[in-house]
Amino acid sequence: MKTVNLFGSPSYSLTNVQFSQFMADHLQHLGLISKDEMTDEELVKLIATLTALLGDYDKVLVKITKSAISQLVKQLDMKRDVSYRALKSALKTESLSTDPEMVAAVHAIETLLDPYGNVPGLSLEAETRAIDAIVAALEGPTYRPLVEKVGITAKVTRLKNDNELFKAKYNARTAEYMEQETADNIDLRKKVNEMYTTLCDYAAMKARLERGPVFDKVVTIVNTIRSQYAAQANRSGERKKDETK
Repeated sequence: MKTVNLFGSPSYSLTNVQFSQFMADHLQHLGLISKDEMTDEELVKLIATLTALLGDYDKVLVKITKSAISQLVKQLDMKRDVSYRALKSALKTESLSTDPEMVAAVHAIETLLDPYGNVPGLSLEAETRAIDAIVAALEGPTYRPLVEKVGITAKVTRLKNDNELFKAKYNARTAEYMEQETADNIDLRKKVNEMYTTLCDYAAMKARLERGPVFDKVVTIVNTIRSQYAAQANRSGERKKDETK
């Protein structure tokens, strides 16, 4: 029997959001192991059960997130919607220019925006990601000269600022609600953690008995992710200590 050690799990020190991501990272990396190697029925069953439990846990978090949408968040969302429409309106106006270079610049920017569809009609998270991507492109070296040519630099900046303001408020509000301990949340988190522990212990036991390289891979994945999240939790703890000084 060979020596196989599991690093200590930082799961108890993680926030609800971090805990969900911690488990999801494990499942993502375990999913990369080839099916040819993943032949142990018990291991496959444990992973499937953990996946199902995490799905239930995430559904609870989604419900909590929806409760976080305050009136102010809605107002900030409407504000960035107006900024986006102002940008589109400016492009439409300049598309009527008699300057071929101006028309070409407008067309290039509209081609960038088209794949995103009706941005204000997207979900809050999807709209945030879309605007982030659009602003990053418009401020980048490829599109910046076109933005300046069309004269919409101020509108791009306005959209960026409104989106950042929305993100700051939405993220803070969501984080606050995410950490509210509901009965469902506490129970499901406990079940997820228990199944995760069972999975890790099973893989470590099989690795010690040298029952196949797949178990060594699982242990390596577990230890790598535990190490990363333990460091993250420590940094978070240090920041909180600094804030209280």
